[in-house]
Amino acid sequence: MQDHLNVEILAKTFENLSVGVGIFYVPDLKDIKSIRYVFMNNLILYEMRKTREEVFGKQIIEVAPEAFEHEGGVLVLETYRKVAE
Repeated sequence: MQDHLNVEILAKTFENLSVGVGIFYVPDLKDIKSIRYVFMNNLILYEMRKTREEVFGKQIIEVAPEAFEHEGGVLVLETYRKVAE
């Protein structure tokens, strides 16, 4: 129960920050297409024009396939992979 409350407090703290906060899960360190959204705060969701339901738990390739279509997007995804590594 306490862990659940801590997660809720953390999420509420990040939700309305004036800077973007995102948390990702990288299940396969050799495959950037495996990266999933865990959490995105309201600012990032607004910029993406997406809802939590459209994003949380889904792979980036499902939600934002355009990220894989240009060098800058792939570089960002590679950074997420490296951080997870």
